[in-house]
Amino acid sequence: MRIAIVGSRGIPARYGGFETLAENLARVWVAQGHEVFVTGFDGNESEPEFPTGGRLTQVRVSKFPVRRLENLISTFRATKRLVANHRPDAALVLNDVNYLSAKYLNSKGIKTLLHMDGAEDRRSGINGPGKALHKFFRGKSKKSGIDLVVDSPALLSEFSISGRTPLLITYAPQVTSSNPDYAKRFLASRGISSDFYLVVARWVAENQIIQIIESFLSCGIESNLVILGKGTGFPKYEEQVVSAAKGSAKIHLLEKNYDPVLVASLLSLSKAYIHGHTVGGTNPILVDARAHARVILANDNQYNRIGEGSNERFWKSPSDLVSVVQSVELDGSIPATKPISLMTWEKIAESFLSGLSRKSALDGK
Repeated sequence: MRIAIVGSRGIPARYGGFETLAENLARVWVAQGHEVFVTGFDGNESEPEFPTGGRLTQVRVSKFPVRRLENLISTFRATKRLVANHRPDAALVLNDVNYLSAKYLNSKGIKTLLHMDGAEDRRSGINGPGKALHKFFRGKSKKSGIDLVVDSPALLSEFSISGRTPLLITYAPQVTSSNPDYAKRFLASRGISSDFYLVVARWVAENQIIQIIESFLSCGIESNLVILGKGTGFPKYEEQVVSAAKGSAKIHLLEKNYDPVLVASLLSLSKAYIHGHTVGGTNPILVDARAHARVILANDNQYNRIGEGSNERFWKSPSDLVSVVQSVELDGSIPATKPISLMTWEKIAESFLSGLSRKSALDGK
């Protein structure tokens, strides 16, 4: 089967959840012998670290220079190039703003699924016109008749209309063999002890980086706070994060890092993983943390409550976070969790294939 994954920035994953989804689906489908096409933008020129056997093709285009229109226009250009040169049998389109690409693919008789995020217009990094654009395309997508996909049960009611319910396909963790010594060497090379709490997140307001720092500084504990995520394209907010840290020797602000073994190792070695994500659907690092972290301290909202485990504690405010961090300190040593998941990427890929094979009202129109 010739399958296209349209609407990410490309693979390997170097940005967010849609890129993580694209990379993992491509890996599974290529291994199963499907021919896979992934659209993306110039500037992400490395190849994913899995054997492709010539079954993976990346269709890259230059980024449109206006940030808020970047994904919409660049993805549409890549979609037209994809159909002209490679014509897939089916396509998974990511992000509500790529509704036009989904409509175009469906008009060509290509079975299409449109994966909704559900909160793009609520993100702090999106300005007024950008928010309006996402809201407009979210409404168009709901009424389009194209089959929709969501990754969180919290989004089902939002995208159900006229008796049509979206497909619900959740994420699986990247269950990776962790190496605590590797993590210790990484930390030691930066002058950090292995007594630390961890945050892995893009430095944007909806991830509450500043609130986490301020809470940690109020805890009165000697442990370190390690934050991976600097350098993801929001320099003004990054300046505010640095200011919030106040030059504290306990706060370590590190660049983004996509090494899965390192991230898994840091998760397993840390006293706790702190998760501030406030908009949904699902954040992949939270799913990974459930497989590797000793304990998770997550912001209490409907997206983070999905799939919670016994090793999770929740906070609503910075003062709540102070309390839960202090409780971890009082608990002392907490046994590491075992990497357990009811979902695997193989099962997820199978669910998407089932959706891409299903007939819908718009097929062939």
